[in-house]
Amino acid sequence: MEIPQGKKLILSKEKGRVKIEIKRHKDPIMDNILVINSIGNRSYEDNWIIEKDLQTWINGFTKNKGLDQINMIDDTVSLKEDKENKK
Repeated sequence: MEIPQGKKLILSKEKGRVKIEIKRHKDPIMDNILVINSIGNRSYEDNWIIEKDLQTWINGFTKNKGLDQINMIDDTVSLKEDKENKK
């Protein structure tokens, strides 16, 4: 699985409030690094993984946490930043 430039993955449960946001690192030199943030809890906050480990991470995470919805959306604004701006 690959996340193109300008896109991000959102992992979530069908009726859950917790979402995991995975996107590319902003620095072009670190293009193979993905940044993981969780929305709705603080389990993952600016954690990094290598892009080649993405599929393994998603498979393990969806089994353990029960997140079954995987969506790719445009990376216009971070869900984390959007939630903080609404406060």
